[in-house]
Amino acid sequence: MVNHGLVDGASVHSLIFNYLSHHYPEKVKNIKIVGESEHFGMPPVVTPISLNKEKYNRYQQIFLNMHNDSIGESILDKLEIDKFVVVEDTIYNSVFQLCKQIENEQEK
Repeated sequence: MVNHGLVDGASVHSLIFNYLSHHYPEKVKNIKIVGESEHFGMPPVVTPISLNKEKYNRYQQIFLNMHNDSIGESILDKLEIDKFVVVEDTIYNSVFQLCKQIENEQEK
C-alpha cells in the first residue's frame, strides 16, 4: 500500500520485508525504512483452541520436522525459514508489554 501511495507509512515484520526484497524487489523498490523497532519474537504458528490433542501433536511434529524432509526443506527454503522450533512464551514479552502500554493509554 505504501509502494502504491495509498498510505504514507506502515509497519511490517522484517521477515516479510526481507522476503519481498529478495523475491519481489519491485514491490519494495520505493520503500524507505525510517525506523526499526526493538526485537519481537517470530510470529507464531497458532491452532484453534478447539483442535483435539491428537491433531495438535501431529501438526506440531510436521512443523518441527519439516527441515528433515526433502519436500519440507524445499518449502522452508522458498520461505527463507531454516526450521520451526518450540519456544518459550517469554520471547513475546515485549509484545505483551506494548499491549499493556496501549491499554493504559486508552484508559486515560
